[in-house]
Amino acid sequence: MMRTRCPNCATVFRITAEQLRVRFGMVRCGQCQAVFNAFDSLIEGSAAEAALLGRSGSADSTIPPVMSEIQPSRVPKPIMPEPKPVAVEIAPLPPIQRLDPIDAALAAKETPAESTKAARDAGLVAVRELSESPTYDRWSAGAFEAQSDDEFIAETPSRRLRWPFVLVTLVLLLILAAQVAYHFRSELAARFPDLDGVYRALNIEIPLPRNVDLVVMEFSDLQYDNVRGLHVLQATIRNRAPYAQAWPLLEVTLTDAHDQVVSRRVIKAADYLPAKADARAFAGGGEVGVRLWLESKQPAAGYRLFLFYP
Repeated sequence: MMRTRCPNCATVFRITAEQLRVRFGMVRCGQCQAVFNAFDSLIEGSAAEAALLGRSGSADSTIPPVMSEIQPSRVPKPIMPEPKPVAVEIAPLPPIQRLDPIDAALAAKETPAESTKAARDAGLVAVRELSESPTYDRWSAGAFEAQSDDEFIAETPSRRLRWPFVLVTLVLLLILAAQVAYHFRSELAARFPDLDGVYRALNIEIPLPRNVDLVVMEFSDLQYDNVRGLHVLQATIRNRAPYAQAWPLLEVTLTDAHDQVVSRRVIKAADYLPAKADARAFAGGGEVGVRLWLESKQPAAGYRLFLFYP
Protein backbone atom coordinates (compact mmCIF):
# COMPACT_ATOMS: atom_id res chain seq x y z
CA MET A 1 0.00 0.00 0.00
CA MET A 2 1.32 3.49 -0.90
CA ARG A 3 0.42 7.02 0.16
CA THR A 4 0.03 10.21 -1.77
CA ARG A 5 -0.82 13.79 -0.85
CA CYS A 6 -3.23 16.15 -2.58
CA PRO A 7 -1.21 19.24 -3.67
CA ASN A 8 -4.30 21.43 -3.29
CA CYS A 9 -5.52 20.63 0.25
CA ALA A 10 -2.55 18.55 1.52
CA THR A 11 -4.82 15.62 2.43
CA VAL A 12 -2.98 12.28 2.54
CA PHE A 13 -4.57 9.25 0.87
CA ARG A 14 -3.76 5.60 0.62
CA ILE A 15 -3.49 4.21 -2.86
CA THR A 16 -2.78 0.84 -4.45
CA ALA A 17 -0.64 -0.06 -7.42
CA GLU A 18 -3.73 -1.12 -9.38
CA GLN A 19 -5.31 2.31 -8.91
CA LEU A 20 -2.17 3.99 -10.20
CA ARG A 21 -1.96 1.75 -13.25
CA VAL A 22 -5.57 2.37 -14.39
CA ARG A 23 -5.15 6.06 -15.41
CA PHE A 24 -1.38 6.52 -15.41
CA GLY A 25 -1.45 7.87 -11.84
CA MET A 26 -4.19 10.54 -12.34
CA VAL A 27 -6.62 10.59 -9.35
CA ARG A 28 -9.25 12.94 -7.84
CA CYS A 29 -9.06 14.15 -4.25
CA GLY A 30 -12.07 13.10 -2.17
CA GLN A 31 -11.69 16.22 0.00
CA CYS A 32 -11.40 19.12 -2.46
CA GLN A 33 -12.26 17.37 -5.77
CA ALA A 34 -8.87 18.38 -7.27
CA VAL A 35 -7.36 16.15 -9.95
CA PHE A 36 -3.62 15.47 -9.58
CA ASN A 37 -0.89 12.99 -10.47
CA ALA A 38 -0.36 10.60 -7.55
CA PHE A 39 3.15 9.75 -8.76
CA ASP A 40 4.29 13.36 -8.22
CA SER A 41 2.90 13.38 -4.64
CA LEU A 42 4.07 9.99 -3.28
CA ILE A 43 5.13 10.43 0.38
CA GLU A 44 8.35 8.97 1.77
CA GLY A 45 10.11 9.23 5.17
CA SER A 46 8.87 10.60 8.48
CA ALA A 47 7.17 13.55 6.82
CA ALA A 48 4.32 11.25 5.84
CA GLU A 49 3.64 10.24 9.45
CA ALA A 50 3.63 13.86 10.61
CA ALA A 51 1.24 14.89 7.91
CA LEU A 52 -1.08 12.02 8.70
CA LEU A 53 -1.14 12.72 12.44
CA GLY A 54 -1.82 16.40 11.85
CA ARG A 55 -4.82 15.91 9.56
CA SER A 56 -6.25 12.53 10.50
CA GLY A 57 -8.87 13.96 12.83
CA SER A 58 -10.29 16.51 10.44
CA ALA A 59 -10.11 14.16 7.51
CA ASP A 60 -12.04 11.45 9.34
CA SER A 61 -14.75 13.84 10.46
CA THR A 62 -15.39 15.49 7.10
CA ILE A 63 -14.80 12.82 4.50
CA PRO A 64 -16.81 9.61 4.11
CA PRO A 65 -14.82 6.46 4.76
CA VAL A 66 -15.54 5.06 1.32
CA MET A 67 -15.94 7.08 -1.86
CA SER A 68 -17.66 5.73 -4.94
CA GLU A 69 -15.60 5.34 -8.07
CA ILE A 70 -16.26 7.54 -11.09
CA GLN A 71 -17.61 5.38 -13.84
CA PRO A 72 -16.90 6.07 -17.53
CA SER A 73 -19.47 8.28 -19.18
CA ARG A 74 -19.85 5.83 -22.06
CA VAL A 75 -21.03 2.98 -19.77
CA PRO A 76 -23.39 4.54 -17.20
CA LYS A 77 -24.31 2.46 -14.15
CA PRO A 78 -26.90 3.12 -11.46
CA ILE A 79 -25.45 4.85 -8.38
CA MET A 80 -26.50 3.27 -5.11
CA PRO A 81 -27.88 5.76 -2.56
CA GLU A 82 -25.39 6.73 0.13
CA PRO A 83 -26.17 7.97 3.64
CA LYS A 84 -24.41 11.18 2.62
CA PRO A 85 -24.55 11.53 -1.16
CA VAL A 86 -21.60 13.28 -2.74
CA ALA A 87 -21.92 15.23 -5.98
CA VAL A 88 -19.60 13.91 -8.63
CA GLU A 89 -18.32 15.92 -11.55
CA ILE A 90 -17.23 14.23 -14.72
CA ALA A 91 -13.98 15.71 -15.90
CA PRO A 92 -13.36 16.17 -19.63
CA LEU A 93 -10.59 13.61 -19.28
CA PRO A 94 -11.29 9.86 -19.15
CA PRO A 95 -12.74 8.56 -15.84
CA ILE A 96 -10.39 9.02 -12.87
CA GLN A 97 -10.58 7.10 -9.59
CA ARG A 98 -11.29 9.00 -6.40
CA LEU A 99 -9.24 8.13 -3.30
CA ASP A 100 -10.16 8.21 0.39
CA PRO A 101 -8.00 9.68 3.17
CA ILE A 102 -6.22 7.03 5.17
CA ASP A 103 -6.06 6.63 8.92
CA ALA A 104 -2.89 7.20 10.88
CA ALA A 105 -3.06 3.67 12.23
CA LEU A 106 -3.07 2.16 8.74
CA ALA A 107 -0.33 4.48 7.55
CA ALA A 108 1.98 3.35 10.34
CA LYS A 109 1.88 -0.23 9.11
CA GLU A 110 3.70 0.60 5.87
CA THR A 111 7.10 2.20 5.46
CA PRO A 112 8.18 4.45 2.55
CA ALA A 113 10.59 1.79 1.34
CA GLU A 114 7.75 -0.71 1.11
CA SER A 115 5.63 1.79 -0.85
CA THR A 116 8.39 2.39 -3.38
CA LYS A 117 9.12 -1.32 -3.65
CA ALA A 118 5.43 -2.08 -4.25
CA ALA A 119 5.28 0.49 -7.01
CA ARG A 120 8.38 -0.94 -8.67
CA ASP A 121 7.05 -4.50 -8.39
CA ALA A 122 3.84 -3.38 -10.09
CA GLY A 123 5.86 -1.90 -12.95
CA LEU A 124 4.61 1.65 -12.28
CA VAL A 125 7.78 3.49 -11.37
CA ALA A 126 9.75 1.79 -14.11
CA VAL A 127 7.16 2.74 -16.69
CA ARG A 128 7.22 6.36 -15.58
CA GLU A 129 11.01 6.47 -15.63
CA LEU A 130 11.32 4.94 -19.09
CA SER A 131 8.43 6.54 -20.98
CA GLU A 132 6.03 9.43 -20.60
CA SER A 133 2.49 9.61 -21.87
CA PRO A 134 2.25 12.15 -24.74
CA THR A 135 -1.04 13.40 -23.26
CA TYR A 136 0.50 14.72 -20.03
CA ASP A 137 4.11 15.32 -21.06
CA ARG A 138 4.18 19.05 -21.70
CA TRP A 139 7.96 19.29 -22.15
CA SER A 140 8.23 16.62 -24.84
CA ALA A 141 5.29 18.15 -26.73
CA GLY A 142 7.14 21.46 -26.83
CA ALA A 143 10.26 19.72 -28.07
CA PHE A 144 8.34 18.02 -30.87
CA GLU A 145 6.81 21.32 -31.94
CA ALA A 146 10.21 23.01 -32.00
CA GLN A 147 11.66 20.15 -34.02
CA SER A 148 8.83 20.39 -36.54
CA ASP A 149 9.39 24.14 -36.90
CA ASP A 150 13.10 23.60 -37.46
CA GLU A 151 12.41 21.03 -40.14
CA PHE A 152 9.97 23.39 -41.85
CA ILE A 153 12.49 26.24 -41.74
CA ALA A 154 15.21 23.93 -43.06
CA GLU A 155 13.08 22.66 -45.93
CA THR A 156 11.92 26.06 -47.15
CA PRO A 157 15.30 27.21 -48.60
CA SER A 158 15.92 23.85 -50.28
CA ARG A 159 12.54 24.01 -52.02
CA ARG A 160 13.28 27.52 -53.21
CA LEU A 161 16.64 26.41 -54.56
CA ARG A 162 15.03 23.64 -56.62
CA TRP A 163 12.76 25.98 -58.57
CA PRO A 164 15.49 27.45 -60.84
CA PHE A 165 16.63 23.96 -61.81
CA VAL A 166 13.06 22.97 -62.64
CA LEU A 167 12.62 26.03 -64.85
CA VAL A 168 15.93 25.44 -66.62
CA THR A 169 14.97 21.81 -67.24
CA LEU A 170 11.64 22.84 -68.75
CA VAL A 171 13.33 25.39 -71.02
CA LEU A 172 15.84 22.79 -72.22
CA LEU A 173 13.06 20.32 -72.95
CA LEU A 174 11.21 22.93 -74.99
CA ILE A 175 14.36 23.71 -76.97
CA LEU A 176 14.95 20.01 -77.63
CA ALA A 177 11.35 19.55 -78.80
CA ALA A 178 11.71 22.54 -81.14
CA GLN A 179 14.90 21.10 -82.64
CA VAL A 180 13.26 17.73 -83.23
CA ALA A 181 10.24 19.39 -84.83
CA TYR A 182 12.52 21.39 -87.13
CA HIS A 183 14.81 18.52 -88.09
CA PHE A 184 11.96 16.15 -88.91
CA ARG A 185 9.65 18.83 -90.31
CA SER A 186 9.27 17.03 -93.64
CA GLU A 187 8.19 13.74 -92.07
CA LEU A 188 5.93 15.47 -89.54
CA ALA A 189 4.23 17.60 -92.17
CA ALA A 190 3.69 14.54 -94.36
CA ARG A 191 2.24 12.50 -91.49
CA PHE A 192 0.26 15.36 -89.92
CA PRO A 193 -0.92 17.72 -92.69
CA ASP A 194 -2.24 20.25 -90.17
CA LEU A 195 1.34 21.06 -89.17
CA ASP A 196 2.05 22.36 -92.66
CA GLY A 197 0.13 25.54 -91.89
CA VAL A 198 2.03 25.97 -88.61
CA TYR A 199 5.40 25.74 -90.35
CA ARG A 200 4.32 28.15 -93.04
CA ALA A 201 3.06 30.62 -90.43
CA LEU A 202 6.51 30.50 -88.83
CA ASN A 203 8.07 31.07 -92.27
CA ILE A 204 9.82 27.70 -92.15
CA GLU A 205 10.47 26.02 -95.47
CA ILE A 206 9.38 22.40 -95.59
CA PRO A 207 11.39 20.27 -98.05
CA LEU A 208 9.76 17.23 -99.61
CA PRO A 209 10.24 13.94 -97.76
CA ARG A 210 13.01 11.64 -98.97
CA ASN A 211 12.11 8.14 -97.90
CA VAL A 212 14.10 6.00 -100.31
CA ASP A 213 12.62 2.79 -98.91
CA LEU A 214 9.28 3.76 -100.46
CA VAL A 215 10.75 4.47 -103.92
CA VAL A 216 11.23 1.23 -105.89
CA MET A 217 12.33 0.14 -109.33
CA GLU A 218 9.50 -2.03 -110.64
CA PHE A 219 10.88 -2.73 -114.11
CA SER A 220 14.18 -2.25 -115.96
CA ASP A 221 15.76 -3.41 -119.22
CA LEU A 222 19.01 -2.65 -121.07
CA GLN A 223 19.44 -3.07 -124.85
CA TYR A 224 22.21 -2.22 -127.31
CA ASP A 225 21.39 -0.28 -130.47
CA ASN A 226 23.80 -1.36 -133.20
CA VAL A 227 22.75 1.48 -135.48
CA ARG A 228 23.55 4.25 -133.01
CA GLY A 229 26.15 2.32 -131.09
CA LEU A 230 24.46 3.24 -127.79
CA HIS A 231 22.79 1.40 -124.93
CA VAL A 232 19.15 2.13 -124.29
CA LEU A 233 17.84 1.78 -120.70
CA GLN A 234 14.14 1.49 -119.95
CA ALA A 235 12.79 1.42 -116.37
CA THR A 236 9.69 2.13 -114.32
CA ILE A 237 9.98 3.92 -110.94
CA ARG A 238 7.09 3.96 -108.41
CA ASN A 239 6.51 6.01 -105.28
CA ARG A 240 4.76 3.75 -102.74
CA ALA A 241 4.37 6.51 -100.17
CA PRO A 242 0.88 8.03 -99.76
CA TYR A 243 2.44 11.49 -99.90
CA ALA A 244 4.59 13.32 -102.43
CA GLN A 245 8.36 12.93 -102.26
CA ALA A 246 11.41 14.44 -103.86
CA TRP A 247 12.69 12.82 -107.04
CA PRO A 248 15.57 10.44 -106.35
CA LEU A 249 18.88 10.25 -108.18
CA LEU A 250 19.52 7.27 -110.46
CA GLU A 251 22.88 5.55 -110.56
CA VAL A 252 23.51 3.34 -113.64
CA THR A 253 26.46 0.95 -113.71
CA LEU A 254 27.37 -1.05 -116.82
CA THR A 255 29.44 -4.23 -116.45
CA ASP A 256 31.18 -6.64 -118.81
CA ALA A 257 30.98 -10.42 -118.97
CA HIS A 258 33.27 -10.70 -115.93
CA ASP A 259 31.09 -8.29 -113.92
CA GLN A 260 33.74 -5.60 -114.13
CA VAL A 261 32.59 -1.99 -114.27
CA VAL A 262 32.62 -0.62 -117.79
CA SER A 263 30.78 2.64 -117.12
CA ARG A 264 29.09 4.33 -114.16
CA ARG A 265 26.92 7.39 -114.21
CA VAL A 266 24.68 9.29 -111.75
CA ILE A 267 21.65 10.80 -113.45
CA LYS A 268 19.55 13.60 -112.00
CA ALA A 269 15.76 13.69 -112.20
CA ALA A 270 15.84 16.49 -114.77
CA ASP A 271 17.81 14.18 -117.10
CA TYR A 272 15.71 11.02 -116.85
CA LEU A 273 12.18 12.40 -116.43
CA PRO A 274 9.91 12.52 -119.47
CA ALA A 275 8.65 15.86 -120.66
CA LYS A 276 5.14 15.34 -119.27
CA ALA A 277 6.28 14.50 -115.72
CA ASP A 278 6.02 17.04 -112.87
CA ALA A 279 9.60 17.85 -112.00
CA ARG A 280 8.64 19.53 -108.71
CA ALA A 281 7.55 16.42 -106.78
CA PHE A 282 7.06 12.68 -107.13
CA ALA A 283 3.35 12.29 -106.47
CA GLY A 284 2.26 9.82 -103.81
CA GLY A 285 1.42 6.43 -105.33
CA GLY A 286 2.57 7.63 -108.75
CA GLU A 287 4.95 6.04 -111.22
CA VAL A 288 7.12 7.26 -114.07
CA GLY A 289 8.69 5.56 -117.09
CA VAL A 290 12.37 6.21 -117.82
CA ARG A 291 14.12 5.90 -121.21
CA LEU A 292 17.82 6.73 -121.37
CA TRP A 293 20.51 6.51 -124.04
CA LEU A 294 23.88 5.54 -122.57
CA GLU A 295 27.23 5.71 -124.30
CA SER A 296 29.92 3.10 -123.60
CA LYS A 297 33.34 2.30 -125.09
CA GLN A 298 32.43 -1.37 -125.36
CA PRO A 299 29.19 -3.33 -125.27
CA ALA A 300 27.96 -4.11 -121.75
CA ALA A 301 26.97 -7.59 -120.69
CA GLY A 302 25.08 -6.47 -117.56
CA TYR A 303 23.97 -3.46 -115.58
CA ARG A 304 22.99 -2.31 -112.07
CA LEU A 305 20.50 0.40 -111.12
CA PHE A 306 20.46 2.17 -107.77
CA LEU A 307 18.02 4.83 -106.50
CA PHE A 308 19.17 7.15 -103.70
CA TYR A 309 18.89 10.61 -102.20
CA PRO A 310 21.95 12.78 -101.67
